[in-house]
Amino acid sequence: MRILLFCLELFCFLYFMRRILHAQMRGPLSLLACSSLAIIWAVYLLLFSLQIPNTFIILLIALLLFTEKWYFTLCWISVYSLVINICTTIVAYLYFIIFAGSINSGHNYSVFTDCLVILVIFFLLFFLEKKVPSNFSPLEHIHLGGYCLIAFVIIIDFLLSVFSSVLFFMDLNRFGRHFLIVAIFVTVIMSLAILFLYLRLRHYNILLKQADEVKLKLLQLEEQHYRELQQKTMDLRAFRHDYNFHITAMQGLIAENDTEGLKRYVAALAKNKESVYYISTNHPVGDAIANYFYENKPENSDFYMEGKFPEEIFVDDSDLCIVFSNLLKNAVEALERLPEGCLRKIYVSLFASPEYINLTVENTCDPDQEKDLEELATSKIDTINHGLGLKNVRSVVERYDGRLDLEVRDNIFSAFVLLRNINS
Repeated sequence: MRILLFCLELFCFLYFMRRILHAQMRGPLSLLACSSLAIIWAVYLLLFSLQIPNTFIILLIALLLFTEKWYFTLCWISVYSLVINICTTIVAYLYFIIFAGSINSGHNYSVFTDCLVILVIFFLLFFLEKKVPSNFSPLEHIHLGGYCLIAFVIIIDFLLSVFSSVLFFMDLNRFGRHFLIVAIFVTVIMSLAILFLYLRLRHYNILLKQADEVKLKLLQLEEQHYRELQQKTMDLRAFRHDYNFHITAMQGLIAENDTEGLKRYVAALAKNKESVYYISTNHPVGDAIANYFYENKPENSDFYMEGKFPEEIFVDDSDLCIVFSNLLKNAVEALERLPEGCLRKIYVSLFASPEYINLTVENTCDPDQEKDLEELATSKIDTINHGLGLKNVRSVVERYDGRLDLEVRDNIFSAFVLLRNINS
């Protein structure tokens, strides 16, 4: 029975880490080491009667198996153990209240209730898995003080839980014992609820700060875009004003058969054309982003764009900024990493309707980029090429019930985003 309990505890916690928290696993050697530890612990439970909590070996296995920081794993296994402890104690206590029995230390009721509680928790996690987004990362932004607060609450709740178990054996009248135990569990549940609310409020505060930063950057980008647009308008007016003089000058060069001089003159006019070139997406945010990256693309690179947005789109301006700017930023950075002499090209295609928006950004890339794409598809969103910002893009895509597809083929990296109108 103890081996079954250990297996259920281990499986349930690993399922929670992998499927709910989306913790990333290490290589095959780590998996082999964890399997060996689990077998050794099972043999220990079979041969020895000394009871040591399974929490310690589960923590060690989790630390070896997952790439998360040690204090993150320690925090969650503490919460996990506390929940199991409280639930099993409550179940056992309710059982003996209902059936008017008494608890004797020699009974193995705790193992049975532990197994029952863990099975219930597993089924709850199974149904919760479908509702948890892939970018769910609780406690990601918690600082050291926050972890200390969580640890303090957990320790206090553990002590209260242990004290409630001692009350079973104290010589108190029935009403007094029940009252104290209920008060203890109400205190524990309230403390956990307050801690949960604190973490949720902190999470929303971080989201609001991130949203404010995005909107501030968007306003700065639009301000810069309108200044550049004003300058382009002035340059275009000056070019049109001098248009007839340019024609006369080129005619003079042709009359003198000065082919080289004509080429130099045309090249100079081409630079003027480049300075007044303007990309229009039919949307102010799209215009600001497209023109910003066009102006800041690497030298000797081409930027092509087709398609326009309709007059009104269902996507929020800040969400459009996150998706469009991060995809173009990654594309520009990829061109900057290419060796000298390589073809540098960015191609953007967009299409929008009242029901959905398609956005495709393609760029030439290094032939080894396909290896990076394989890692990108697994987990390392923030640490490899094309990874910076894609985590935020995925968050927006999930909010709009969309898709993000990445592909490398023939030295072309493609990022395809589909956003759906969830209100239609």
